Parts: sequence; C-alpha cells; structure tokens
Amino acid sequence: MLAIKYCDFPPALMKPVSRSVRVNGLNTCFRLEKIYWDIIYEIAETEKVSIGTLISKIDITMRLKENDIPNFSGFLRVMATHYCRDIKPSAYKVIS
Repeated sequence: MLAIKYCDFPPALMKPVSRSVRVNGLNTCFRLEKIYWDIIYEIAETEKVSIGTLISKIDITMRLKENDIPNFSGFLRVMATHYCRDIKPSAYKVIS
C-alpha cells in the first residue's frame, strides 16, 4: 500500500517537546514535535552555535528583513522543512 512508506517512522518523532530557549536575551518556550527539534539541533551543529543563538540570529534576520512572524513555532517548523528539502538535499529523498 502506498501510504505505508510515509508512515514508517518511530512514533516518538511525533511527540511534542517543550523547550525553553533564550532568544535575544528573553526566555521563551517553544513546543515542537521531536523531529523538528532534531533538525534544528542539526542546523545549530552545522552552524556551530547553540539552539538559542541560532534562533536569536534567525529572529534578528527576519526583523531586519521587516518580516513579522506571528507564529514563531510554525516558522521554526517551516525552516526545518526548508532545510531538509532545499538546503540539505541528501536528507530529502525523491520518491520514484
């Protein structure tokens, strides 16, 4: 069945995880599924910064571009997906 290959992952990746992060000097909490935290951690490792520093730099960059982010958790999910799909193509497998 076609759908099975899209569901073959550990259920723990769907588990929501709340994480306190200092963003530009302010403590805040984000609740994301574990898979997104894993990707954000990988991005931070690649950039050689902490998750807090990564998110702070992203926040500043978006503000300088005058882009308001009404849902920052949603933005982090999109950023992680964009990283996997467009920035790190080896992590995105084309299904034939």
